[in-house]
Amino acid sequence: MIPQSAALPATAVPHLVSCIIPAYNCELWLKRAVESVLATAYEPIEILVIDDGSSDNTLQIADQLATEYPQTVRVLQHSDRRNHGVSVARNLGLKNCTGEWICFLDADDYVYPHRFDSAVQILGSQPDIDGVHQLAEMVFPTQEASERWWKNSPYFGFEHTIAPNNLLSHLLKGQCWATSAIVFRKRLLERSGLFNEQLTIAEDCNLWFRMAAVGNLASGDLTRPVSAYWRRLDSAYQPTSSQRLPMIRSMASFLTWLNGAKTEQAISKTAKNAVRQYVLQGLTNARFEKEKTLAWSIAAEGIRRIPSLSLDQAFLGQVARLMAGR
Repeated sequence: MIPQSAALPATAVPHLVSCIIPAYNCELWLKRAVESVLATAYEPIEILVIDDGSSDNTLQIADQLATEYPQTVRVLQHSDRRNHGVSVARNLGLKNCTGEWICFLDADDYVYPHRFDSAVQILGSQPDIDGVHQLAEMVFPTQEASERWWKNSPYFGFEHTIAPNNLLSHLLKGQCWATSAIVFRKRLLERSGLFNEQLTIAEDCNLWFRMAAVGNLASGDLTRPVSAYWRRLDSAYQPTSSQRLPMIRSMASFLTWLNGAKTEQAISKTAKNAVRQYVLQGLTNARFEKEKTLAWSIAAEGIRRIPSLSLDQAFLGQVARLMAGR
């Protein structure tokens, strides 16, 4: 639970929160998502729905919501009205939002009434904290989706408090939080940058890496989830071992960004070692699981994205064992 000292002072003026919702062919869920944010009763808040070139009734539903809640809901579209992907859509929202604090929500997810309680308390009382991450709950529309997706914890995110200075190394093990489970100060984007529009999977992790490298992200109340992470059989991200490949791309992109960022040398060293370990672990797992095609793909992706691995003895040893059929 959040300590009493973290409570927002009674005299404090609430900060405007901008909730950014990218929406692509989400006519079945968009209303639920928007109304779940409204049900938190947090004020002041603005909800930006970004239609990403939908071909169903998503835009019409978004416009209806904006008409019904004119003081809160705004609808944005790309200038060409075409589909550009979630990173471009979220960035459009970030460039147009006016809130000092920002959160995200995918159009097929939803939040719980207490969504902002912990984050508001921490950000309002601790100006040195740049963002607060919490837990999302895995929710499945069918038993089949549940069986494919999750066999361990029902939560998505870190279930134990992590000190901000240790967060990056934890993130680079391949675990992160849902986009619906973080609230951060807009000013942090001046240091971290926006979403990498070249990434289509693990694009959110890539931004969290950068935020953790240059910001101060704290664990919020981890005793209960703040949002529902709605997972379908056709969700863009699927929980398969092959997802290590886009994660390696995301991590490699982060290392490239880190080379030009103004961070301490220790952060860069920690990040490079953590990414190396992630590649090696993925290669080892694929070998032991007899997934040779995946192992070769990880090796190729690793060497292509992180050329320094060509001189890494542990990596070369893994490749040698793979070549020997072991």
